[in-house]
Amino acid sequence: MEQLRINDIFYYDSDEEESHFIDAVFWNNIVDINFKMERITRRKQIDLGENKVFNIRTDNSFDDKIHVTIDNFYFTMSESDSIKVIKYYEDYNKIIAEELVIKENEVDKVYNAIVEETQDMCINFLSMLPDAIFFNEDIHIFFNKVYSFEKISIEYGDTNLSEYKEVIDYINNQLTQLALVLQKDYDIDSEYVLPVTWKLLKNTIKIYYGVKWSNEYEPLLEKSINDCESVEEYIDTYCRSHDIEPLIIQNLALLTYYLMNYQSFDNNDFFPLCFRTLAEIVSNKMKNIKFANFENSIKGNNVKSNTEVSYTINDIDLMDGNEFEHFVCTLFTKMNYRAEVTKKTGDQGLDVIAEKNGKKIGVQAKCYSNAVGNSAIQEAVAGKNYYNCDKIIVVTNNLFTNSAIELAKVNNVVLWDRNILKEKISEIFN
Repeated sequence: MEQLRINDIFYYDSDEEESHFIDAVFWNNIVDINFKMERITRRKQIDLGENKVFNIRTDNSFDDKIHVTIDNFYFTMSESDSIKVIKYYEDYNKIIAEELVIKENEVDKVYNAIVEETQDMCINFLSMLPDAIFFNEDIHIFFNKVYSFEKISIEYGDTNLSEYKEVIDYINNQLTQLALVLQKDYDIDSEYVLPVTWKLLKNTIKIYYGVKWSNEYEPLLEKSINDCESVEEYIDTYCRSHDIEPLIIQNLALLTYYLMNYQSFDNNDFFPLCFRTLAEIVSNKMKNIKFANFENSIKGNNVKSNTEVSYTINDIDLMDGNEFEHFVCTLFTKMNYRAEVTKKTGDQGLDVIAEKNGKKIGVQAKCYSNAVGNSAIQEAVAGKNYYNCDKIIVVTNNLFTNSAIELAKVNNVVLWDRNILKEKISEIFN
C-alpha cells in the first residue's frame, strides 16, 4: 500500500510515558515519526508488527481531537485525520486477512497429513515440560499470536507477560527444537514449520490433559460424562463434588481440555475462550449451589436425624489435634471415602488416609490458633510417597502463610483453609 502522511498530531510514548508533537508517515506496518518542537531533529521508526491484523480503536479526546489506538500504539489527531488513518488500516487489514487465510490453508494441509503419526511424538514432548504450563491463558494467547495464522488470534489484545519471560523463553526454545525435528522428518517449508508445530501441539494438549482428567479426576465424581445426559449435567456433577475444588485453576483447566475433546464449546481449538466460558458457568453454578444450601439451612429443610451430629467452625476451634484428626476422618467418611486415622506415632507426615474408586488421598490435619506454615506442606509431601498416595491435602481450621501457599503450588498439594472447611461443614453436616 502507498504511504499515508499525517502532520501535526500527537504520539504517546508508553516507554517514556510522555506525549510528543509529531509528523507521521504510516506505511503498512511501519510508522516513521518526526518529532517537532524539539531543539535537535529527532526521528523514530515504530514497527507495528508483521503478518498481523491490527486492532484499531478510537475514542474522543479534548478540543474535538480523536484518540486512535493501533494495537498498543497511541495517537491523537483531528477527526478528519483519524478517518484517513482508520480507512488506511481497515484496507491494510483486509489485505493481511486474505493473506493469512491462504497461509492457514497451507498449514492445514501439512497438519492434516501428519497429525496422526506425530501424536506420540507430541505427547512425549509435553511430558518433558513442567506440568500445567499451558493452564495459563496469557501464555496460550501469546503463542497463538506468534505462531498461528488463525483469525481468532487477532481478537485478543496484547497481554503483559513480563513476569513469564523465563517461561516463555523456555517454551519457545523447546518448541523450536520440536519444529526442527518435524521439519527434518517431514520436509516442512520453513515459513510454515512453526505454525504447523503449534497446531499439532494444541491438538495434542487437549488429548494429553484430557486423559489426565479422565484418569485422575473423573473417578472422584459421582458420574462419568457417559452417565450424564448432557455436558451441563456433567459440569453440575463436577460443581457438587466434595473431592475436587471446582474453582481452582488447575482443576478448571484440566476439565476444559477434557471437554474440548468432547466438542463442548463453540471453538474447541482455542483454550482461553473455552476456559473462560467454563469458568463463568462453574462460577454461576457454585453461587447457585451455595445460595440453595444457605436457603435450605435457614428454612430448616436440611432434616437431620436425632442421632446425627452437627458441627460449626467454632466447634472445630475447640478441638485438640487428636480430635481434629478424627473429625477430618469423619468428614471424608461422609464423602463416601473409606477413611482411617494413621498411628499417632510414626504417621510419616499424614494423619488420615482416605480411599475411593481406587484413588488414595493422604491428609495432613492441622488444628492451629495461628496460620499454617511450610512445615505442614513438607510433612504432607514426605508422607505422599511413604503411603503411595495419588493426592495430598492439608486441612486446617486457620489460614496458610503465603510461603506455604507457594510451596503447596510447586508440590501439587491441595489446601483446605478455614473458609473451605466451613463450606465442607455446611455441605456435609448442617
